Amino acid sequence: MAWWTTKRVSKTPKGLGILLGGSLCLVLGCQSTSVEFRKAPETRASIGEMVYAIARTNGQASLTCSAELEQLLERERERLIRSVDAILTPSNVLMLPTLMSQSILPAADDGSLESMTDTLGTAIGLLVDDSFEPDRKALEAIVDLLNSDTILQDQHLLEFSRTLLADPGLVDGIHAISGLSELPLRAGSEQNALSALLQVASDLVNIEDEASSCTGLQPEDSIARLLSSEGFASVPIRGDSAWVARLNTSGTPKVRTNPATNSLYEPFVDNDSDGSADHNGQGRPINSLGEEIDIPPFGYGDGYDASHRKLSGDGDFLYQYYDAKNTAFGHGLRVTGEALASGLLSHVSSFVDAAMGTQIDCLGEEDCKRYTSQGNPIFQILFTLLEVAKYDKPIAFLETWSTLLRNDPAVAEDVLVSLGQIVDAIGNSSLDGTSPALYDLVGETLPLIGQIFRIQTRFNTPMPRLLMGLISELGTNAREFPTQLLATIEYRTLLKENECSAEPPDPNSPAVDFSRPRFYVQNGTTTVDNRSSIEKSLEILATADCGSVPFTGGKTVTHTIIDLMSRLSPETVCNLIDDLLGLLGVTGGFGEAVVNSSLFVVGCTSPDDVRASDLFALDDLAKSGALNFYLPVAKTFRQEGELRALVSLFATVGFDLLKDEDQSANTASAVRAILPVLAEILRSGAMDSFFDLNEYLVTIPSSDGDGTLADVIIDSGARLLDSTGTINTASGLQGGVSLASELIDGIQVAAQRIDSANQGPALASSAGFLSGYLTQTEMRDGALRLVDQSLVPQLASGLEAVLEAARLPSDQYQCVISEWQEQTKSQVESKTVAALLSVGVLLQDYPQRAQIDLFLSRILDPNPPHLEGGPTQGGPTSYDELTRIVSELLQSPERLDGASDLLRFASALLDPERQAHSLFLDFDRLLYRDEQRVLVQMSADALGVRGQDRELAPLLVLLDIAQSYSDILSSQQCVELPPSPVTLAELEESLASLVSFLRDDDSPLAFVFDLLRKRSGP
Repeated sequence: MAWWTTKRVSKTPKGLGILLGGSLCLVLGCQSTSVEFRKAPETRASIGEMVYAIARTNGQASLTCSAELEQLLERERERLIRSVDAILTPSNVLMLPTLMSQSILPAADDGSLESMTDTLGTAIGLLVDDSFEPDRKALEAIVDLLNSDTILQDQHLLEFSRTLLADPGLVDGIHAISGLSELPLRAGSEQNALSALLQVASDLVNIEDEASSCTGLQPEDSIARLLSSEGFASVPIRGDSAWVARLNTSGTPKVRTNPATNSLYEPFVDNDSDGSADHNGQGRPINSLGEEIDIPPFGYGDGYDASHRKLSGDGDFLYQYYDAKNTAFGHGLRVTGEALASGLLSHVSSFVDAAMGTQIDCLGEEDCKRYTSQGNPIFQILFTLLEVAKYDKPIAFLETWSTLLRNDPAVAEDVLVSLGQIVDAIGNSSLDGTSPALYDLVGETLPLIGQIFRIQTRFNTPMPRLLMGLISELGTNAREFPTQLLATIEYRTLLKENECSAEPPDPNSPAVDFSRPRFYVQNGTTTVDNRSSIEKSLEILATADCGSVPFTGGKTVTHTIIDLMSRLSPETVCNLIDDLLGLLGVTGGFGEAVVNSSLFVVGCTSPDDVRASDLFALDDLAKSGALNFYLPVAKTFRQEGELRALVSLFATVGFDLLKDEDQSANTASAVRAILPVLAEILRSGAMDSFFDLNEYLVTIPSSDGDGTLADVIIDSGARLLDSTGTINTASGLQGGVSLASELIDGIQVAAQRIDSANQGPALASSAGFLSGYLTQTEMRDGALRLVDQSLVPQLASGLEAVLEAARLPSDQYQCVISEWQEQTKSQVESKTVAALLSVGVLLQDYPQRAQIDLFLSRILDPNPPHLEGGPTQGGPTSYDELTRIVSELLQSPERLDGASDLLRFASALLDPERQAHSLFLDFDRLLYRDEQRVLVQMSADALGVRGQDRELAPLLVLLDIAQSYSDILSSQQCVELPPSPVTLAELEESLASLVSFLRDDDSPLAFVFDLLRKRSGP
């Protein structure tokens, strides 16, 4: 099939009305009703042969151009017959009576069939209506699409339509979607949900933003990153590759350089040496003589490879190609389909809407709602995250991660697997990650964590930096500590027969009741010490941080004790504690008095300082086995010269516990409140995976050369927790708060609103879906690997896109972040976001939501279940073709804007105030009545690709012949007109003639409707 033939359907100077008229001339006859075959067939004639005979007879009877018409039909005889027979197959013909009785005739009887054509005429007429579409933007988009050198090549749109028609859930999906056009967007709104959704899609696709006041960022860079195949080669999506040509800014394919000549492959030229083929004023590539070049990037036969890509003379590729499926966009589209299948989008809409607060009226616009940014926790969270991104350490964190993901993806995956195991373990515990109380607790703990970060060390290194390094050095001892620590949290006193053995404490030891205070009165007289063993130990270390022990250089009691203990083995220390406590008990109080006197002598004179009786809590510390962890930690701190910092850590935590008894109603212990949560985390087994994760974090070098990834994380945390200065918040500059507290405050408010709206399950479901990409693992090549192998390259691609901004000079980067913060506010307050969330909320309870989710998710499934083992297995899927089409659109901003204009026009058509509103419902009714799906099958056959030579779909073949037929009839010279690009004026004229045809009471269509209404019989 010659290339010009495939283009004349879309690039015709004649009107669509003329083309349609030519088609009717072929089928119904324009000059005569007689039927005459060229030769009497030996067998019964097919439908195609009958149509050919009618067309040829009428051509012969034409008063003008009869010879030319006969010559055309003689040439096209085989194609015409084969195409008609491909649509009107014997099985389809047998089903026509069923179609008529179930769908066509009922539609004719109730008037909806004729109404559909009138409404269709009205809808098309709006494209050229000066009052409705004065700028003709939607029409310009259609012109651009028809003249496209890429999107319509290889029949991507037709293939997409064909795969949709092959979906057994198509009719149910359309029916479910059509129901949204009868669903008000919100109470009292005149706009329906489907119209609103199309308008949202138009707004999201529209890339015509206000000019940026910042420099350095190019939108093209982000699109290039989105369409990059880097990192995805090892994780291909099943099925055939979806090859797409990379485009120039003009929307034409990029030509490759011939390595033999170091210039573009001929006949393309690059006289201006900009690396791209030269173009004329219409944006079409030209040769050295200035003539347009028409070499399609995809085709069949000679000059094309097995994947239909154009080859150069030396057998290389003429254009630059990439597999659209194996890009960040391709995998993102797949994930979107998985999200739809899980109901994620409606769940997210519901809980985000609850968190955003009540919608308010738009200023000066009727039937319009929006959110406010004031007091909006979602805006507060997003604004704060962007504020966090302004500082060096978060940038170093992203840079380190990006380097790891790109240069060592295997280790990056190990890190993600460990992180996923932590998430999975905690998720399987009794902790409710969506509970507002949990976020309240985190907020209450932040000041304490900030204190720990500010503990003074020798080299001003944050305390958590030292701890993470030590945990890695301790190895097995650290991994045993969670079990030992759990015992000190769960029990008030540990019972153990062999106190210094490794055996666990007696499970019948008295347990802590965390639902009650640390001290409470029982039976009106007895005071119960309801403190856990760990609380008592920490309080001792805090209160004993007093005095100045002789001959130690002024060390406090705690400092001295820890110093001495760090030099001994755990068993020796355990026995010493046992001996000391035995002395205090056996001597009947004498030993205790001596110890108290000694403490007084060294300076522990305050009533709040440690007493000898308090030292009995050390017994539980010895029995827990935790000395196997504490003492090596103490030894390492001593060797690093940081023992004083360790003492300060114990003191900070211990004194926090005493806040519950400080007689102030405004203070409470954060440690006491967090202990039950910590116990649940320890029971979950998450700490084992944390130790695995920590092994990676403390060995992966930081991109800024300052330590490891663990150090970068800690340094970032220190910046987040710093409340000593003034920070920029969503509500303005504030002092005395930290970025972390501002972030947690937003999360707290959001969680409370979500909980009040009973949307906790929606949040939990969404979190479960997203975390699944981390938690779903399998054994592969002897190691635990992620099931979704695209996660690592997707993260790498996303981080690289963010870092393109982060790597800008400081002033430009700060400008970009500030601009993003302003844009975030604008988007949060936009009617687009309000409409999108309103639709999502409606879908949550929409009875047919499951059908919509299933239908759309199958479109975005690279290997949909209904194709398994079917006749189309191994061929292109809806996902393949949609990925190609959208990938090409993304490379052409003008066409993307055109798609936005078309979506906006479709949204307007579905506005109940428009006369065209009923078109979609009438079409759905016609389709849904067809229980045997005859219309769908005939449509699929009409768009199916037939023949070994991959010629045009049957429908396009008929339109191509009809166009040639119309050319001859309308030409004064009785000749076919050469193909040429469609102009806006020509398309306007064509549509006007088509509207007249559809709404003409004397047209052949009106005649058909009249026959149907006047039929005889039931």
